[in-house]
Amino acid sequence: MLAPPRAATNRGTLAFRIRARHDPPPVPARPLHLAIAFAVLCGIWGTSWLAIAEGLDDLPPLSSAAARIVLAWLVLLVLAPTIARWEGGTRAPWWLAAAMGTLNIAYSYSVIYLTEKTLPSGLVSLLWGVFPLLMLVAGVLFLGERLRTQHVIGFAGGMLGLGLLFATDLARIGDAGIASAAFLLTSPIASATSQIFVKKFGQGMSAALLTRDALAVGSLLLVPAALLFERDAPRHWTGSAIASVVYLAVVATAFAFVLYYWLLRHVRSSKLSTIAYITPVLALTLGWLFRDEPLELSTLSGAALVLGSVALVIRVR
Repeated sequence: MLAPPRAATNRGTLAFRIRARHDPPPVPARPLHLAIAFAVLCGIWGTSWLAIAEGLDDLPPLSSAAARIVLAWLVLLVLAPTIARWEGGTRAPWWLAAAMGTLNIAYSYSVIYLTEKTLPSGLVSLLWGVFPLLMLVAGVLFLGERLRTQHVIGFAGGMLGLGLLFATDLARIGDAGIASAAFLLTSPIASATSQIFVKKFGQGMSAALLTRDALAVGSLLLVPAALLFERDAPRHWTGSAIASVVYLAVVATAFAFVLYYWLLRHVRSSKLSTIAYITPVLALTLGWLFRDEPLELSTLSGAALVLGSVALVIRVR
């Protein structure tokens, strides 16, 4: 391979130094701040499943998801530059934002909203709780992480818990429930793929700018999908529907995504994945309290298997 001319090399080095001089250094993360941020994030995402269900009472799924993502993008369009100056880091490349916007936002959220039309919100949250197990598989395949015996036991236990839920709770709903649950599982697969990209290639990049750009991509995909597939679907912009969209957009998306990706820069992904077995407990409880969603012994048994397996995998990792 031919070496670049010396003048070009010097210019490139000088440009890099200029950019580095102007890029603000990341703000140091204190343990107390990390703990508070983690607790807040668990509370936000634990209530988001109930908020989605409340909004779907009056709005079709893709339209509700599109409204949430567009509003969240508009919020970050204004706030992201200020947040980025505070947190430090550079802007992510376009392809990383496109991958996150397509997989973790447009596709993953579409699947969640569509399945919550059929399945109880708490059960959807519990099924989505296999995300850390999928992150384990992705980490072994794409990040070279070591697979241990406890990992295999944890993954097998999680699959056993899913099997129990499919054979009991989902079977009681009928064939539509089983099909919806199988479709739902593609959502955490897409999100795990996106997280691997961010973890591998997103070091030192601004969480706020990455989230803003990804939400722009998600909006460009979700709005046409809603207009195409839900053109004649009834929409009732009730107070509950508006409150759901605003809460999910501003708090559970714009704020929570920035908080999550900021945490991802300072905490190992395996520790951060514990959110996935904390939020289903809150979601199941809220669904039972406020929407009379069934909470059977089989649900609790399946939850114990899935979340216990997730806890085992994350503890070992």
